[in-house]
Amino acid sequence: MSNISTAEAKYLAINPNHANAAIYTPAVVFGNTVYLAGKTSWIAPKPENVRAATSYLLDEVEKELLHAGSSMEKVLKVVVYLRDMNDYAAMNEAYVGRFGSNPPARTTLETKLPRNSVVGFDVTAYI
Repeated sequence: MSNISTAEAKYLAINPNHANAAIYTPAVVFGNTVYLAGKTSWIAPKPENVRAATSYLLDEVEKELLHAGSSMEKVLKVVVYLRDMNDYAAMNEAYVGRFGSNPPARTTLETKLPRNSVVGFDVTAYI
């Protein structure tokens, strides 16, 4: 059982009318750390194009970080999920330079993703 009270955490909703509002929170701030909910490419305008989807998802990550009082330069850790590791180079083309001069720690995994997504991100940052 956790000793963390809900009063210590700040739950942020970018869009409270979001279809999944009842099952997860888009971002949670605890102390000076912000945890973003994972994002996958099914929400992108070109969900099957790894390069375009990566760029779109990172734009969405940046919006949520700014809303939480953080920024891309303050990202500590990124977990990248690829449907196919053969897309690693294409993902990197859109990823490089998005986090300032000191990129965060990163893990990249090949995995099955929901709704035929080709790429997904899990991001932790500080404020």
